[in-house]
Amino acid sequence: MQKRCLINKINIAVPVACLLFIAGCTKGFEKLNTNPNQPTDEMLNWDNVKIGSYFLQMEKNVKPIGTASEATGPVNDYQIAYNLASDNWSGYMAAPQSAKWGSGSNFTTYFFTSNWNDGTFNTMFTKTFEPYLNIRKNVDSAKSPEIVALANIIKIAQLHQATDSYGPMAYDGVGTSLNAPYQSQEVVYNRFFQDLTSAIAVLGNYQKASNSIIPNYDAVYAGNVSKWIRFANSLLLRLAMRLSYANATKAQLYAEQAVNNEYGVITDVADAAQMSQGAGFTFQNPVTTIWNGYADTRIGASILSFLKGYNDPRLTAYVQKPALDTATTYYGVRTGFITGDFTKLSSPNIQLTTPLYWLKASEVAFLRAEGVLRGWNMGNTAANFYKDGIAKSFAENGVSSDAYVNNSTSVPAAYVNPVTPAFNSPAVSSATIAWNETATFEVKLEKIITQKYIATFPNGQEAWSEFRRTGYPKLFPIINNMSGGVVPTATGVKRMPFPSSEYSTNAANVNNAVSNLLGGPDNGGTKVWWDQKN
Repeated sequence: MQKRCLINKINIAVPVACLLFIAGCTKGFEKLNTNPNQPTDEMLNWDNVKIGSYFLQMEKNVKPIGTASEATGPVNDYQIAYNLASDNWSGYMAAPQSAKWGSGSNFTTYFFTSNWNDGTFNTMFTKTFEPYLNIRKNVDSAKSPEIVALANIIKIAQLHQATDSYGPMAYDGVGTSLNAPYQSQEVVYNRFFQDLTSAIAVLGNYQKASNSIIPNYDAVYAGNVSKWIRFANSLLLRLAMRLSYANATKAQLYAEQAVNNEYGVITDVADAAQMSQGAGFTFQNPVTTIWNGYADTRIGASILSFLKGYNDPRLTAYVQKPALDTATTYYGVRTGFITGDFTKLSSPNIQLTTPLYWLKASEVAFLRAEGVLRGWNMGNTAANFYKDGIAKSFAENGVSSDAYVNNSTSVPAAYVNPVTPAFNSPAVSSATIAWNETATFEVKLEKIITQKYIATFPNGQEAWSEFRRTGYPKLFPIINNMSGGVVPTATGVKRMPFPSSEYSTNAANVNNAVSNLLGGPDNGGTKVWWDQKN
């Protein structure tokens, strides 16, 4: 604490020193020309400030979020990388005025706007590696392996979203330069598994001596090592499931490893990985500014179809009544329209104080339900995990219902647009809620993924990935597909093309990735590696 107080003393001393300099003193030139408002490397090293600030920077970018003082930077990053992309492609949200960008040719209509794509890559890749590399540069991994382990967990929490969006990616070779050779997505995932396994082992060993690590700079778990291990195991389970159709043996191996670890996975709703308050900061959910300040997003027709059709008690937790004067119900927006203004339809019920979730306990329960369905040892039955996932989601949203889980008759609702009835559509899914042990594998899988889809809201990135992996839940098709036939309307965007910035600054490596690693042309219709369900 005494060293931190020195900063104030230095700030007071600088004006006096400057007066002496003007009077003719030439000694201490370096000190006099040090910016008093910029901490020196020595100051940053006090109380782990340097390392801690980089950790906080990494956490704030897993899902871009900022404080009130950071204006719109994190909001704009989130909007470009997630809200106008996977939030739309998953049916969670839709832009109520799509024509305001490129006359309707933009992410929401499957047209890959160059500067948006560059911004997405910068958010998902560059802004993760820069603070991570600074941590590695300033930490002796032999003396502080727990610091490196934690950094690796946070890095993977972000970078799996990057590879799930683009496919092949630079990973192992990233060091002094970010322009590193690409690796196939299969190789990248293998490295994720290895790095998470190692990090979990290191933190498990560290936890035996201390359950706290950089608590003053951790906005997620306040330095609680046990919770970080459970999150890492849960992330491992999520990534293992992603391989269910690409490498079922490896998927089962790592899924069972995750749940059978001595610390286990997230089972308590309170242990969800999320950003709201922590490390001395109060963060603001960026979606609030997007729906309210910008009027650029509204609730998606697909998620609303399930909530309304199932008479789901989470409806009011997720959705706000529309601004239409005669509204007696909730109205969503379908993805991909060009003409029309639907800003008066329902907005997502996401406020500035709503936590920005990375991974919830309900998602973990549904992952385990699917694991059992696939014949893996997850610790209970598929039916029990399925029901537990619904119960946990209700708890996460502060609602309850005794009848919901046993409802075997309700089905998703048709789509109604009160402004442009031409966009109306019958429901595209007939999935019911109640578990039926005698149902087929696909019927059970659709139930699990549909309920996970509802529970995971508003994490559109995860919902989009699971929709590509499984084909569930069934979503309303896009209205206007501006991809020129490259992206199938029936299946939606399969991946994002590599950004123009990579072609201009890392041309040899990105061209090699397209030729030898991608498995198809560099466009939105080529599948990523793990997307192998027939």
